[in-house]
Amino acid sequence: MPSDIEAQGCETAQRPSKTKQKKSAHNAQRLGEALCALNDTKLNAIQMPAELREAVVAARHMRQHGARRRQMQYIGALMRRIDISALQKEFDSANAEGHEERRRFKQVELWRDELAAGDESRLAWLEEAFPNLEKEHLRSLIDAVTRSNAEAERRKAGKTLFRYLRQLVS
Repeated sequence: MPSDIEAQGCETAQRPSKTKQKKSAHNAQRLGEALCALNDTKLNAIQMPAELREAVVAARHMRQHGARRRQMQYIGALMRRIDISALQKEFDSANAEGHEERRRFKQVELWRDELAAGDESRLAWLEEAFPNLEKEHLRSLIDAVTRSNAEAERRKAGKTLFRYLRQLVS
């Protein structure tokens, strides 16, 4: 016959420790804060209960520290009731799209700078990589950047070249 201590030990083995529960609660709170920091497009892309969505939207408009802190605690309490792993996966995928967009943006900036510096190998690579590229138009945009004397004209021509390259990539 098991003693009371053995029976009590069996109960705690099935339930997560208090440390794990606190860590999970803190993770849920941090995810809630991260949800509040998302823009509308990314937030709408994530599926979540309506009550949680309303709380997140409300927290984004709160400016007083005390009110915002209470709202974040409320969001944390709501988060503890739902499957946080599924929500975390959706959040990560929404954020990954943003990272990919920033990476593409930086890549196009680099191409623009290389073309403006007169890198013929980059130009040849672009012509090979993008068959729908209008060679004459691209060359005229590059010439506009390199021939501009005034800084304002050079910046404007660079922006035009950047827009063309970005449109080409997307």
